[in-house]
Amino acid sequence: MLHRIHTADPFRPLAFGPMDLFFDAMRAPTLRRVASPSRVVRNPGGALLREEDDRFVLSAELPGIAPEGLEITVGDDWIELRAKRELTLPEGFKPLRRERADYQLARRFTLPKRIASEGVEATLREGVLSVTLPKHAAAGPRTIAVKAA
Repeated sequence: MLHRIHTADPFRPLAFGPMDLFFDAMRAPTLRRVASPSRVVRNPGGALLREEDDRFVLSAELPGIAPEGLEITVGDDWIELRAKRELTLPEGFKPLRRERADYQLARRFTLPKRIASEGVEATLREGVLSVTLPKHAAAGPRTIAVKAA
């Protein structure tokens, strides 16, 4: 079973114009328009949660995040991701144009079943975080033996 998690931009159909400047102030910083009318900063951390027989797998896009800038916290039936990307410029360097920005991300996902937090594993490869969350043994189906009275 796949669970898609995404952020919608309800203002995307509007043409870039004076009213967009007004609405831009109300948008989340990761969705604000930059540089040109055709370019919109996308929300980093686009995620996909999938359920398998014995585990959940969470994949999140985190471009430019180093493992040191990532914090993962898990509970009985939730997982929280915190990521931070800071771009440092060399001393004395003054950019003429800067299209890459620093960003922070905090996302919390509620899982449909309990997990065994001691078996959680995470890998970060090519900007994609994959977290394996094994299901708690009590979360699976059980067969109940009926005793004769």
